[in-house]
Amino acid sequence: MGLFKPAWQSKNLKKAINAIEQLSDQDLLSEIARDCVYTDKKNVMHQDRIPMAYPVRLAAFKKLTDHEKLMSVATYTSYDGDIEEMAIKKLTKQDDLRLVALYSNRLRNRLLAIEKLTDQKALADIAQMSTNSAVYVERFRRFGEDFNKCRIAAIMKLSDKTILTHIEKSENDAIIRKAAQERLRTCIQ
Repeated sequence: MGLFKPAWQSKNLKKAINAIEQLSDQDLLSEIARDCVYTDKKNVMHQDRIPMAYPVRLAAFKKLTDHEKLMSVATYTSYDGDIEEMAIKKLTKQDDLRLVALYSNRLRNRLLAIEKLTDQKALADIAQMSTNSAVYVERFRRFGEDFNKCRIAAIMKLSDKTILTHIEKSENDAIIRKAAQERLRTCIQ
């Protein structure tokens, strides 16, 4: 590693942002957008410098054009979450949105991805996920009631009456059954 830090790591915010504007390397831009942290010579992060990192991360994010790199930002968990949310809003591939809905550590990001989902199969998979599923065991058990919020959000976007009827009749959770009943009523009207 050289003696000097890259210009985008400058303590001078204007200089750092100007340096970002000169970058085109999508790998580096996504790395900065995900995890630009200001550290000292001993690689210790200083809380008072975190606010300075946000504008640098945002400048890098705005230059991202590669869909795969946007996805890496959308699924990364940083200390603030705002840039991940912006990345999710830019995602267009249904499978990527499904992955965010299932695997993001933040409820608001999962709900945002579900809001953008139109793929009925993906929505059905989320709506019908049981507490015995591998995804639940791996990701949702620690989120408690957030699990149902995601399932209900998916149910409210479903239009397949067969799936909704199946959920209404076979679901063990009364809250989920009720959501399916409500959605069925709005689908019929």
